[in-house]
Amino acid sequence: CCRKCRSKMVIESKTALLLLYKRLLRGASTFPSKNRSRIITDIKNDFRVNAALVSGSEKAQQKINDGYEGLKQLRKYDFGENEWEYTMEDGSGNSNHKK
Repeated sequence: CCRKCRSKMVIESKTALLLLYKRLLRGASTFPSKNRSRIITDIKNDFRVNAALVSGSEKAQQKINDGYEGLKQLRKYDFGENEWEYTMEDGSGNSNHKK
């Protein structure tokens, strides 16, 4: 591959990492835990420490995979305002389904 193609791949890779970083921080900011601020600090520190890893290396790829796995776990607790659903019953046994 030519130098221009490699440069483009690095830029796309950095963009993907930045997007992962932002998604992790956003997910952590709504995570229902009293340790939320520590989780956010840990995410920031992990990205800072691992910034020196060689792009494409096995260790870098493992850290990226760990980030996506963490994002998947955080999203389990991401309750958007349109995802809440409940059913209310009045005294007569009739139910009123709300979303």
